[in-house]
Amino acid sequence: MQDFYILQRTPTALDSEQAKKWFYTVEMLGPGGIMAGDDDTTNLMLGMQDRQYVYILPLIRHLTSDEAERIVEGYMRVTDHDFEVESSNVYRADAQVFRAKSLCSQYANRNRQSEARAHLAKFPIA
Repeated sequence: MQDFYILQRTPTALDSEQAKKWFYTVEMLGPGGIMAGDDDTTNLMLGMQDRQYVYILPLIRHLTSDEAERIVEGYMRVTDHDFEVESSNVYRADAQVFRAKSLCSQYANRNRQSEARAHLAKFPIA
């Protein structure tokens, strides 16, 4: 995992539009220039952890609690699925975890690993 990051953990795969909302929420509500990469390349990484999808955005530094909260609150306004947000934090050994629950129903899928690989191919973020 990146040294500096913010990630979204969710039990359901995000479609392309939802992933873009996550990306642009961090870009627009985070501090200016916080996302690692340059104007043309910033990576949105997808992984699986404990049967959940993890959407990771690398950052150039740790977010403060207030900065991370602003991103979470903004993202809650544009989405309606269940998710958790975790950000790296230099001041604690454990990462900060913010939880947000929505009224969306969750589904069970036994084949999440292969679904995640197929889902990853759908991500043109630009």
